[in-house]
Amino acid sequence: GSENALEMFIAFWIGYQQAAGSDDGSSPYAMAERAATLFGTSDASNGEAMVNSNIKQLFNEAQQILSFPNACRPESDSASQLWGILHRTVSQMQVPLVQLLIDAMVREEQDRISLYAKAVVPQMSSCAASAYRRLKENLLDRTYDPTKFVDILADLQGNYDCLGFGCEDVGAYQTDKVAQCAELPVNYPMAEYSPTSHVHLHSKIDLD
Repeated sequence: GSENALEMFIAFWIGYQQAAGSDDGSSPYAMAERAATLFGTSDASNGEAMVNSNIKQLFNEAQQILSFPNACRPESDSASQLWGILHRTVSQMQVPLVQLLIDAMVREEQDRISLYAKAVVPQMSSCAASAYRRLKENLLDRTYDPTKFVDILADLQGNYDCLGFGCEDVGAYQTDKVAQCAELPVNYPMAEYSPTSHVHLHSKIDLD
């Protein structure tokens, strides 16, 4: 059933005999640990990549929803809750891919750039159309040009919120090579209106 599908997902993500907080392995969990080491995005309390901690927390939330006796009944709001958890999980799964794409660009490793770009760039097709076109052209249609690194990075960073994560999630590459991008504060005014929550993403609906 649904709970079994959830357990299959977390098993695939973590991998067989994966040690907590270790980047030794070939699972997505280990990949996220390697990326977190490069970008300083490990949990200070346990040394585990924040992405992995977040995904496990989201898995637990989904399991809890499905544990209720009426979880699958038509009148239940379980489906909408699980839909939100699914989207947040997918967003977290994208973070190490973006981190490793940036790492590959810094190292000018074309094969890895191509690999991670194919995973990341198509996800931005529903974001700002002009930025997506530039990213597709610079990372998918052509061989990567290191002289365009700053522009490509700006386009990537400009789409973080559209993918469901922020600058803090990605972090700073090796602390001094590529700085962490900056996000607008929650109360940054829009036409003299100061919001009280993160609504700036919604204000971008008219882009392009």
